[in-house]
Amino acid sequence: MIATKRVGSVAELVLAVSEFQEESGHKSILWFRGHKSSDWHLQPGVFRTSTFASQERNFVHRFRSRAGIRYKDAPEYNDFARWLSLMQHFGLPTRLLDWSRSPLVAAYFAVESLVERGELPPESPAAAIWVLYPIILNELGGFDPITPSIEARMVAEVLEPAFLSDAEEKEQVVAVMASEHDPRMFVQQGCFTLHSDKNELDLKPSAEEFLMKIEIPKKFLLDFSKEIRICGFRQGDIYPDLDHLAAELVAEFGKRR
Repeated sequence: MIATKRVGSVAELVLAVSEFQEESGHKSILWFRGHKSSDWHLQPGVFRTSTFASQERNFVHRFRSRAGIRYKDAPEYNDFARWLSLMQHFGLPTRLLDWSRSPLVAAYFAVESLVERGELPPESPAAAIWVLYPIILNELGGFDPITPSIEARMVAEVLEPAFLSDAEEKEQVVAVMASEHDPRMFVQQGCFTLHSDKNELDLKPSAEEFLMKIEIPKKFLLDFSKEIRICGFRQGDIYPDLDHLAAELVAEFGKRR
């Protein structure tokens, strides 16, 4: 069973992360992912529906053929790693799952709508922050005990089947570092798990060896989101572009009279 802790404040979150590391006996790095619902599983967007999964290569080929005029710094056509990262960045369903090296960034995403709106809808579920030991995941998957770049040759066999019909598809998951070609990846301390295994990561038989979970019960969500905002996590900073900066300013100062 995956170890789970419940927290009601940012201070308790930091303590829970520290306890996870101490209790495990590992001094490995940790990665984090925030979910608005504690019931959500860990599965890349392209594998969440059979329709998306069947259209994966269609997505990547059409995106590459039409991106050039819309994005001046588009990668070289066969730079699959950068293309997949770019597709993920702009919301195309891919075999990547986003993680962060910061528990506070993950916490922001877990309560993002509350941070920006400032009120709790009645139907809100408990939120969650997933905690991953990326090096242990990679070791269990037969990879070296490191977190390689998504551009590394050692992970090409997991990435290339998204683009090439003759690439052998194996059921694998590997934790990879993002290449920081975009300010958003830098600000969010972004990293990925790269999946050719279509199943949920948290339902793997070995999941308890590399995953933990921190839940934020509904009754604490609003206060928790206020603390995250006080800590300086707002959409204009998490998303370093002018659209989100404008939206943040309108939301913050538009309420004042």
